[in-house]
Amino acid sequence: MIRPYKDILIILGFVLAITLPFSNKAFHIDDSAWLAVAKDILHNPYQPFHGRASLIDEDLQVFEHLKKTPRSFERLSHPPLFPYFLALIIYLTHSVDERSLHIAFLFFVGLAAAAAYLLAKRFTKHPLFASLLFIATPMFMISAHGLMNDIAMLAFFLMAILAYMKGVDERAAAPLVLSGLFLALAILTRYIAFALIPLLLAYALLRQKKLSWPALLPIIISLIIYGLWEVSNVINYGGMHLPASSKFATAFFASTNFTISRIGENLVADLAALGGVTITPVAILWLHITGRRLRMAVIPGLFVLLFCLVKGFQNYWIFVTYTTAQILLLLFFLVAAISIAMDIFTSGIASIAALLSRKCLTERERHIDEIFLSLWFGGMLLAAVIILPFAATRYLLPLLWPMIILWVRHMEKTIEKWTPRFRQFCVGTVAVTVMTSYVLAYADYKYAGVYRRFAASVGERYRTAGHQLWFVGGDWGLRFYMERENCNYLWSRGVMPRAGDVIIWPAEAMLREVPAALLPSIRQIAVEVYQSQNPIRVMNRKANAGLYSNGQGALPYSFSRAPLEEFVILSVKAPSFFLSNLGTATKEIANHEPVTLSLVAINGDARPAISEYPPGKITYQLVVPPNTRLSFAVALDPTMYQPHLGDGVRFEVAITYEGEEKTLFSKYIDPKSRTGDRKWHTEQVDLSAYGGKEILLTLVTLPGPADNADNDWAYWGDLDLLSN
Repeated sequence: MIRPYKDILIILGFVLAITLPFSNKAFHIDDSAWLAVAKDILHNPYQPFHGRASLIDEDLQVFEHLKKTPRSFERLSHPPLFPYFLALIIYLTHSVDERSLHIAFLFFVGLAAAAAYLLAKRFTKHPLFASLLFIATPMFMISAHGLMNDIAMLAFFLMAILAYMKGVDERAAAPLVLSGLFLALAILTRYIAFALIPLLLAYALLRQKKLSWPALLPIIISLIIYGLWEVSNVINYGGMHLPASSKFATAFFASTNFTISRIGENLVADLAALGGVTITPVAILWLHITGRRLRMAVIPGLFVLLFCLVKGFQNYWIFVTYTTAQILLLLFFLVAAISIAMDIFTSGIASIAALLSRKCLTERERHIDEIFLSLWFGGMLLAAVIILPFAATRYLLPLLWPMIILWVRHMEKTIEKWTPRFRQFCVGTVAVTVMTSYVLAYADYKYAGVYRRFAASVGERYRTAGHQLWFVGGDWGLRFYMERENCNYLWSRGVMPRAGDVIIWPAEAMLREVPAALLPSIRQIAVEVYQSQNPIRVMNRKANAGLYSNGQGALPYSFSRAPLEEFVILSVKAPSFFLSNLGTATKEIANHEPVTLSLVAINGDARPAISEYPPGKITYQLVVPPNTRLSFAVALDPTMYQPHLGDGVRFEVAITYEGEEKTLFSKYIDPKSRTGDRKWHTEQVDLSAYGGKEILLTLVTLPGPADNADNDWAYWGDLDLLSN
């Protein structure tokens, strides 16, 4: 009896060792959304979704489409149990403090770790090793440093399975009741926990060959509790939360719901996460280092990359925006993930065949366990790939535990005795995995801290008397800290910045563009770059690293010298004639590409710009003010800077006066082949000869010398008329 308690103390000590050094981590990613709901709960504990917490600009457009009043009830796709916990801690501590909230969050981390150990005792000979490895993974460790609901749901999820297995195996009612309560808590934390119901039923069928009423008791209890929650929603909000939030999410992600492209992107990112931020990939491949098994994993990995190329996934232009090193790293992660997934599924299929053939009856228990764990892993992976709207490492936490247990069981089969060599391998695997986790967690800690540091001093640097500070961003830590400093979230409708106001536009936390109505009236006045000597990036578009969302990239982490974040500082000024009147200009675009107005950043230099795909002409009719010059800049899309993607573009400015056309400016740039051209090229054309005269001014783009217009997204930036 002493050993389990000793092991649990070791595990809890390990939990403290991997979390306390990061307890002052800045609020990050979706932390701000849950904190906003928690604040609403403190104002009205009986109606957690009564406010508009965490709404972003795109939400208002969806609400308008659905013809509903914007509110948190439809917007938030998760129930509020976890925000209630945060509200309690805020109430007890009288502050929204990073350290106190992270330390309180250790309750869920410790519960998940203890449940993982108790479950491991049921499935492996080495539960301490399996549990430490589970906790040591970057997927678990980094999730334990945040304030998102994934770890809380995982803790209840594992406890529900643990109690259910005990109740079914021992035919005891008390554990089954307890399982129902934990299942209800998991569902009221994240609705994805409903996926646990078929898993529990599968376990009962495997063990008892039929479903008994006691085996259904936890499901009945959890559904009753969930039903009470929905009854309260009908009373308070006039509808059920799960259907309402699902309808909203379907409308929000309407363009990508259940498309092959979206599912393919999720699959690539989820496999990369399984191979890159679970067990160290070297250990995963240890059993496959030679022979046919390695080839069986490499070939599907190459096929996945080829599929990305053929389908042209929106987020994964693998052979365009990814470097060779990033492609190789992605392949390495895919091979590791596919190798362990193949082991899991082949083991499960073999166990099913053994049970059906009634062979190896002495190993029936082992086969049942293999089938159950394989179903757990496969079911949760399928749900993550198909149901969830995007891929995120934390979404894979429910399948992390069965993956590790099956890998440890496979190791136990491979090396039957607890030899010194095996012991060294286990210790080495945990050590390398936890060191990897520390390195990645530190990179994430530094990245999260950027937004806290920037917001703390932004007011004294850019706020002037009588003017306001605005920011464009999403629900990341940036929003929490900027609003704490009395900066305004910039909506695309409603109150807009006035002349003299300042707008902050981040490169990484930029979940949307600057409102189009403002683009003619803004000009960059500064850029603040936050760099790090550490080359590891966990959430960075330029590095194609998307630990929290595959919208940033398919890799869970990558190596790059790209800045952690760049903040473009924009000032509101008088509107530009050309940008304001783009809608009335005459457009002739041969390739029928749309002419758009957007803010385009190249090497930290952001400019409101008109896109014009060559060959094209955009013509304005205007009366030139006296003593005036045309000021502008030209550039090509910075994501297309590779020689095989085209041969550059020629930009021309032509004037037509009294029927005679004259070219006043012509410049050819090829940033795809010439590194010196990879920037905005600022130019001026003197128009003083046409002062007071009505002219046609035409912006012309032409393909390069080889007449190759492939990938030639050309931009005219900062177009304006200036006095000489």
